[in-house]
Amino acid sequence: SRDAMDIEGLGPAVVEQLMEAGLIHSAADLFDLSIEQLTCLERFGEKSAQNLVDAIQKAKEQDLSKLLYALGIRLNGQRSSKLLAKAFGDMDTLMAQSIEDLIAIHEIGEKTAANVFDYFENPHNIELIERLKAAGVNMIHKEEEGTSSVLSGKKFVVTGSFDDISRSDLTALIEKHGGSAAGSVSKKTGIVLAGEDAGSKLVKAQQLGITILSEDEFRSMLE
Repeated sequence: SRDAMDIEGLGPAVVEQLMEAGLIHSAADLFDLSIEQLTCLERFGEKSAQNLVDAIQKAKEQDLSKLLYALGIRLNGQRSSKLLAKAFGDMDTLMAQSIEDLIAIHEIGEKTAANVFDYFENPHNIELIERLKAAGVNMIHKEEEGTSSVLSGKKFVVTGSFDDISRSDLTALIEKHGGSAAGSVSKKTGIVLAGEDAGSKLVKAQQLGITILSEDEFRSMLE
């Protein structure tokens, strides 16, 4: 998906086509695909085949957090994937952790920790990781440029629409600067970042007396 390995041109229809042709049986097989194999398929010309192979190769450079999310570990979402990647730094170190070590990470709950631990205890999953390593997929967390802790400890809810940026990109910006984002407003919410047509979340924030910011005010906070 776009929030995971973000391989442009690899939608569900293409995945199904590759599986029906016997070219892939697991995610690791994607990284062995060649232009010659793809051009034998319906609707694949040389240019579209080259574009897909290039997109797959580019995906190898994604951060460890993106890979962790892409693995589809039950209850492990984008936020927990980022927390785990940042806490342990690389895949091998993460795989060596106990459930207690995982729970010790702030915001990682017992069920998520248990699912992550169980995932890396499964020989089939270990084999997948080893194949991805061999294909050259990045297994290390890389700190993004421009990160800071200016929003550390602040809990946001993003609602409404914004002119030049999506809600998911705003959430990524919040997390990049040390904050956290939730999907619903509660007493624990610190700030609601509200755009046009914010709706019921804005109303609830007003009722609870929660700080409400516009996009411009939010960007001023970052500065």
